[in-house]
Amino acid sequence: MASFVPLLFFLLESPSWLVPPAGVNPQRQQMEGLSTLTYLVTGKPEAAVEHFRPIFAERKLPFQPGADGIGVTVRAAAPECDLLMQFHPTGGEATRVTVHCAERRACAGQPVVEARPAGRRRLSERPMTDFDQPLHQSQAPFYRDDAPPLQWPAWFTALGTRLKVRPEPHNTNGDHCLVYRYETQQPMTALQAGYRQLFESYGFRVGREGISTGMTLSGHMQNANADVEAAQSVDGKVGSARTIVRASMRRFELNAPIKTTLTVCVKGSFGN
Repeated sequence: MASFVPLLFFLLESPSWLVPPAGVNPQRQQMEGLSTLTYLVTGKPEAAVEHFRPIFAERKLPFQPGADGIGVTVRAAAPECDLLMQFHPTGGEATRVTVHCAERRACAGQPVVEARPAGRRRLSERPMTDFDQPLHQSQAPFYRDDAPPLQWPAWFTALGTRLKVRPEPHNTNGDHCLVYRYETQQPMTALQAGYRQLFESYGFRVGREGISTGMTLSGHMQNANADVEAAQSVDGKVGSARTIVRASMRRFELNAPIKTTLTVCVKGSFGN
């Protein structure tokens, strides 16, 4: 198993021309290859996003706001970095603006694995009594054979490093996946938050995350398990072919290094 050794890295800055509205107090977070600004503005997301339309026009960048199911999202390939801007309502009269500036990295040299072999189908989750009777394959919902190519993103690596990943093929419950494992002494909460932020900055929608504690024989409580999983569909629709990324963190002994497992899987669209 690979061991994690902290490395020196540069801190990416958000574009200086991407000026927020007057009077706001941006909160900045930085990690290797990623800078994030977060702040609140008055008004609804649809109004907040219009502040940036003339700014993008001045830079001759396409400005194409789109609904993301919660609020409004804007993506752009700026000269400095890949931009992801999220405008989400807070439940009151304000909008939370999050600006991710991610280093543009290519996936060249990373392994590409073919999608699930043709003809493989998976039955939907149903009570086991449903399987007492014969079931024709044509009746069962299944994942179609249109999954995107399984390719490891270059940005998906040990958090806070530029470590080159060498993932291994791995099949779980019929899913075609790639897996990479490493150990780190970083806090578990920082790992979970860092990977969530990383996933969102590259356009993946987080669908599942959690953290739990465990008790040692000596009675000490410590964070023991954490997960964050996100998906990105090929067309933004539910049930479409998609790529899934997952970071799982485990600690088995008090103060022991955290064993981190990074996983990339692909699924075809679901239908019958």
